[in-house]
Amino acid sequence: MALQQYREAARTAIIIAREEQYNGNYRSAHDVLFSMFRELRLHRIKASTEMSANLMILHSYILVKIHVKKGDHLKAARLLIRVANNISKFPSHIVPILTSTVIECHRSGLKGSAFSYAAMLMRPEYRQQIDLKYKKKIEAIVR
Repeated sequence: MALQQYREAARTAIIIAREEQYNGNYRSAHDVLFSMFRELRLHRIKASTEMSANLMILHSYILVKIHVKKGDHLKAARLLIRVANNISKFPSHIVPILTSTVIECHRSGLKGSAFSYAAMLMRPEYRQQIDLKYKKKIEAIVR
């Protein structure tokens, strides 16, 4: 960035964030993208659509915890739905994210979404990884 090569730095930030995300370091990936996003804005350069989309998804993931603690389950459920729709970008935490999505959707009354994500969790590749504490509740939602 010292050489005013912001576009190239932005591409590099996306690559670094993708690698961090793949390794399960979502906060680190968010921080990389967010700092680059701020830098681009400071210099009045438009961020790429890919960067904006990745930042939005990571930001949603991080905000979920805050809204759950505040008791705002509807907002947490909506953020988790956004994350779950892009679950391939969270490869190391697929089952915990989908489980949280089902629980929060059920709590907030989004029964249709709770059902669809519970059905996804019941697939053979995920079924064995579900936390035993939630397994019965998720099975009941699918029935």
